[in-house]
Amino acid sequence: MKVIPIRNHEDACAIVCSDCGRGMLAQDIGKKWNKCEFCNDPICISCSHYMRALVQNIWRDYISVRRVCKKCVIKF
Repeated sequence: MKVIPIRNHEDACAIVCSDCGRGMLAQDIGKKWNKCEFCNDPICISCSHYMRALVQNIWRDYISVRRVCKKCVIKF
């Protein structure tokens, strides 16, 4: 991802959390926000939900954890 220098305040909040509507900076990806792994919508760290899946193969079994937004969480 290419980091673009901010020229004015409108560019600073160009990325908005899909759940709470909080404005985020593009250079803070991975620190304060990330993308949903299913729909690729930006979500802030406080709105992140996590889903786990058991992955089984012939060498080992492990749990894979995915960061998702509120609308992509599967309710059981």
